[in-house]
Amino acid sequence: MVGIVAGCLVIAAIFYATPLVMVSPEIAAVAFAYVLVLLVLVRYNFVRTVDENAFRRRTLIYGAGERAASISDLRRQADRRGFRIVGKVAPPGDTIIGDKTTMTTNGKSVTDFALETHADEIVVAMDDRRGNLPVRDLLDVRVRGINVIDLMEFLERETGKIRVDLVNPGWLIFSSGFRTSRFRRFNKMLVDVLVSATLLLVSWPIILIIAAAIKIEDGIHAPIFYRQCRVGRSDKPFSMIKFRSMSQQAESDGHAVWAAKDDDRIR
Repeated sequence: MVGIVAGCLVIAAIFYATPLVMVSPEIAAVAFAYVLVLLVLVRYNFVRTVDENAFRRRTLIYGAGERAASISDLRRQADRRGFRIVGKVAPPGDTIIGDKTTMTTNGKSVTDFALETHADEIVVAMDDRRGNLPVRDLLDVRVRGINVIDLMEFLERETGKIRVDLVNPGWLIFSSGFRTSRFRRFNKMLVDVLVSATLLLVSWPIILIIAAAIKIEDGIHAPIFYRQCRVGRSDKPFSMIKFRSMSQQAESDGHAVWAAKDDDRIR
């Protein structure tokens, strides 16, 4: 429905810009009705006849402890849509938690398990990697075209969230979130400016009302805005400006103060 509505808007804009190619509203309505009906029929038959597992990654979990259990804790169907667990291997040092189907090494390598289960990727979810990480086996797996991914990266990819309780300094160091470039910084600045300008155009009447309310309450000479020093990128300080919602001497000593119940600074 979203796609059909978006298509209607685009076609309407095209018809408005070039009247010579315009078709009658009746024909357009019939065309979109056909599209809607056919899409529903195609989707219905697709869901009924095609095995959805064919489009999921076959995932082998290398771990059986608390960190590996976080994958089993993904209850929402949306979080499990992109993968299918084909096996779980208990590495040395991990205590098996909850899953009776967990496989033990018994002299087999990670490569053996990956080939037996036809895995597309291996998620490394060991509780203790120190001295237990099979580096050579994982390298062999990568050479064979099987992806190897860390648990944190896997959870972030599938759920769009970061499990804070599983974060470790090593993941923060190698996380892609800290990678930047001039192009990305320029794009971010451009989006910030465009969004801010758009919101300013929409909200300027509310801004005037808030400014007038502050003046009426505290007097014509009272400041409207409150400035506070914050630290930005590369440890550069900047002034954050916001509407003043407390008395003028709320933080006269220059230090931030936590709000309390019935705080007398609130105006």
